[in-house]
Amino acid sequence: MSFLQEIVEKGDGIYRAKYKRDCEQRYFGQYIAIDVEKGDGFIAASAAAAIRSGQSAAKPGARSDSQLPVPRLSRGLRTVSIPKNGTC
Repeated sequence: MSFLQEIVEKGDGIYRAKYKRDCEQRYFGQYIAIDVEKGDGFIAASAAAAIRSGQSAAKPGARSDSQLPVPRLSRGLRTVSIPKNGTC
């Protein structure tokens, strides 16, 4: 299994176990970036904003640059588009 596949599987498992029910009821249409090491979730209106929040939390004092392109998967963070309740 590749490193990216491992992140995806861990992130999806954490999402289903810890965030799915609440997120699908309260945050429909937003994104959550999940730190697959700690299990922390960062919800935002866009995938890029969720990832930046997660990256900032992972590196206290780090400054995020909104000009930089942010990949859908970013070192240890898995982003999930939050669907309507019951569609996942």
